[in-house]
Amino acid sequence: MITSAIQQIVNTDRTELKDFFSEVDKLHKTDEAVTAKIANNPALAKP
Repeated sequence: MITSAIQQIVNTDRTELKDFFSEVDKLHKTDEAVTAKIANNPALAKP
């Protein structure tokens, strides 16, 4: 997740540090949403 954000910055001359943190924030929010969805659904929460 962080690796892909770093790779995007390295491969794009137009990116800035704020873009890195924006991408990391999006990935973090996605991870939180998936975790919450799994936690709230007993069928998904089974190991």
